[in-house]
Amino acid sequence: THQIGGCCTEIEYLSTRILIDIGQPLPGYEQNKLQIEGVTKGNAKCDGIFLTHYHGDHIGELSNVVLQIPIYASSCTKEFIKAYKERIGRNYVCDIDSSRIITVSHGESVIIGDLKVRAIKADHSAAGAFMYLIEAGDKRILHTGDFRLHGRNSNRLISDICNLGKIDLLITEGTSIIRNNSTVWDEESVTARVYDCVKQYKYCFVIASSSNIDRVQSISEAVPRGKYFLMDEFQKKLLDMAVDYEGYVFEKPLVYGKNLEKKMETCGFVMLIRESNSNIYEEYVRKYPDDTCLIYSMWSGYLEYPRMKKLFGIAEKNKRIIHSSGHVVLDDLNEFINIIGPKKIVVIHTDTDDVDGLEQKKNIMSIKDGERFYL
Repeated sequence: THQIGGCCTEIEYLSTRILIDIGQPLPGYEQNKLQIEGVTKGNAKCDGIFLTHYHGDHIGELSNVVLQIPIYASSCTKEFIKAYKERIGRNYVCDIDSSRIITVSHGESVIIGDLKVRAIKADHSAAGAFMYLIEAGDKRILHTGDFRLHGRNSNRLISDICNLGKIDLLITEGTSIIRNNSTVWDEESVTARVYDCVKQYKYCFVIASSSNIDRVQSISEAVPRGKYFLMDEFQKKLLDMAVDYEGYVFEKPLVYGKNLEKKMETCGFVMLIRESNSNIYEEYVRKYPDDTCLIYSMWSGYLEYPRMKKLFGIAEKNKRIIHSSGHVVLDDLNEFINIIGPKKIVVIHTDTDDVDGLEQKKNIMSIKDGERFYL
């Protein structure tokens, strides 16, 4: 309840027991594996696990789950888990057979024992992310997972939550409740700032999360006609899945190959790279130091990792940090809560117990890890 990541929420009603997410702690937190009777050990005594999205701090303990327990998620979450498992193998944070995952769609309700669970499309830095509305008798719980109101789908999300009706308990993320709102850009701002770099520099390399499809779309929209938009085969595979399952649109992405090198040098390009394929970036920095720029579009904390720090340092003066958070900021969270009007609130996915900035403090329940709260 007081750490970012490592998410796992249990909801029980009459004879039915479900979990929302079952994630690993982020680096820097204690890495003890979950030991839950009937879920990760012993005979299966859980009716289902519902995944909000595919980030490791929400799915990383799935490989320890008893085989008989069904898992529910969006099609995009399922296919991304499959793609990363095929790419990384047993070392992937979610070492499971993706055929175990039962897909659900936005607006679809699953009747599972004594509970009714409805999937609601969220807005997060993960394609196909869900919130879940859980109905238990006459009680209604909304679990947000990770979300934001400054992304591309925020208007649609607000429209959806306006029609939810009574909410007895809101379980919400609070990643950014003590961060400075003034530094948060939306995805349109990311596009505009990347475009400024593309105008200034002939060759632009971008470090962004491969699975942050909204960010890739923002970058795609910043590439003008006449320049190439390049990436590796795995990134292109993820984009193709996002197009198929979530309806994304991209501006002619191409897989980098030696056959394109002459045209790339002549026309210029924007290229998505990662630490493992950064050699071409280093080559362009040596050959064209004044025409080459590096754009970093991820959480700034990763720049403290030695390999990333070294890569970002190669850029010297021609580098930019252009990023938009995947998490709701304080002002937007207050707006979200006021729209919903929940009777009670539990804040998770936060490393602080400082909720003074939340306007409905009187409705907030403080819960310890493992503590049972009766609604």
